[in-house]
Amino acid sequence: MRKVLILDDNQDFSKDLDLFLCANDYQVTKASNCRTALSYIHKCIFDVVIATDEFKINSIKEVLVLQMKRLPETVIVVCSYDNSLVRRLQYLSFGVDEYLLKPISLFELKLRVERLLFYKNSILRAEQTEYHKTGFNFDKISKALSRKEIKLLHIFAKNQTTIVSIDFLKDYLDLKKSNSASVIIHRINVKLKRMGESIIIKAYYGRGYGLIFSV
Repeated sequence: MRKVLILDDNQDFSKDLDLFLCANDYQVTKASNCRTALSYIHKCIFDVVIATDEFKINSIKEVLVLQMKRLPETVIVVCSYDNSLVRRLQYLSFGVDEYLLKPISLFELKLRVERLLFYKNSILRAEQTEYHKTGFNFDKISKALSRKEIKLLHIFAKNQTTIVSIDFLKDYLDLKKSNSASVIIHRINVKLKRMGESIIIKAYYGRGYGLIFSV
């Protein structure tokens, strides 16, 4: 069952949307302000976030950025009465998938969300295929690694001929310390070796890390 977070201070709209989505097999959580939404995101990973443009834009940005760090393939939809190009571009620059004008049909909103879920899942399956091309058994590995470890391994699988800098990894994973990346990489290598995989992440001291086939 897909998990949806609704960020909206209009109780009538969120109530109608809640009932409609629940009737279509979605698990819905409602937040009437950005602080509450942030606390929910820390506790739960949502597949979809539907927000209304009723809050300060920087507050909404904080919510959306945190959610995308938790799950990059999240479907994010913003509903607004503001039809200005500037406002639309602001939200799209945050990574919003759809900027919809109110009033909007709940049925249309559901169709757009389902289309985006299908599209992002297709991309995810294509990325999983890339793992297989490198020699990874993605299904087996994904059961042994944490979400952060999979996210890190994904970077190396997509950049097989490139040395990835420590600073990039620190920013990408939102790590507070540079050596945190090396700790995660060590855990990944231990698990890969334990599973019999022939690939490891090698340290190039002073430069970063790269993916190589172990002998």
